[in-house]
Parts: sequence; structure tokens; C-alpha cells
Amino acid sequence: MSSCYRRFTSDLAIARMILKHVQRGLLSMAYTPRVRLQPALTIDEATAKNGIAILREVFELAKNERWCDAP
Repeated sequence: MSSCYRRFTSDLAIARMILKHVQRGLLSMAYTPRVRLQPALTIDEATAKNGIAILREVFELAKNERWCDAP
């Protein structure tokens, strides 16, 4: 298990993750180091791809800004 994974449980890092998702229009259950997705059964492919793109964008932001190092 990476040290980033272990430290990502900080309240600040989790709050940042949730905020960035919401700002981009994605409601996620990202309140732990694991992200749970529960898309509607009627979700279309374009919407699913948009959600995945938002997740990737925010994860990259977290990596670049070193949220894992947050206290």
C-alpha cells in the first residue's frame, strides 16, 4: 500500500476531493480512500464517460497538488 493511499484519509484531502467533484457537477461517495460509484441504471455512455473524466481530472489535480501530503 502506498504512503499516499494511507495518508489520503486526512479530512482535508477528503474535503478537497468532494468539493472538486461537486464543483465539476459530479456527486460521488468519496469520503474514504475508496470512491464508490452508483450510477443510475439508465445512465447513457456519454454521461458515464463525463463522470470518469471528472474523476481522472480531480485525481490528477490531487496528485499534482500533493494532497496526500496534507496534514
